Amino acid sequence: MLARTLASTSRFIASDQPSALSLLASQPSHYVSALFMGRRYLLTPGDVLTVPKLKNVPVGARLALTRILEVGSRDYTLRAAHPASHPAATVSSAVSARLAAHRAPVTLRPPMARAIAVDGVPRDWQRHPDSLPYLAPDVVSADLTVVEHTKGAMFEVEKFKRRKGYRRHLRSKLGFTKLRVGEIKLGAHA
Repeated sequence: MLARTLASTSRFIASDQPSALSLLASQPSHYVSALFMGRRYLLTPGDVLTVPKLKNVPVGARLALTRILEVGSRDYTLRAAHPASHPAATVSSAVSARLAAHRAPVTLRPPMARAIAVDGVPRDWQRHPDSLPYLAPDVVSADLTVVEHTKGAMFEVEKFKRRKGYRRHLRSKLGFTKLRVGEIKLGAHA
């Protein structure tokens, strides 16, 4: 029960990470919660994800999911911990990487300070999804394969000006890209 609790909470000791991964690996199926194109998706192997058209990406290309927030199975979940909530957590964030690369002292004044929840995750994560902590690529990795580029249904927009006799009908189709989720790899062989 203790190992199950350690694996399912976001605050775990770094030395218990291999045991948490072995517990996850013992399960038959896995899922990941990942950020892709600024949105959060819950994905399992074999899922087909439809997103707005990705330009300059050919059919058959493989894309790596680099922002995996959590990986789980039916019984266990491993979430990325925010460094502020637990000093032993090994995660990375795009915002923290940029701040570390800048190497300038950052002083936050009260109007600029962001509201941080108890677990260390910013409360405005939907406006700033890059500030969410994510798991390192050596912990978990997954890839997406471009299946097809397609267009949605035709829709029509009518533009008009009242009492002027001006009417225009605009027809358009939006482009979409379909992606298939590949295998979810856990641990050092990720």
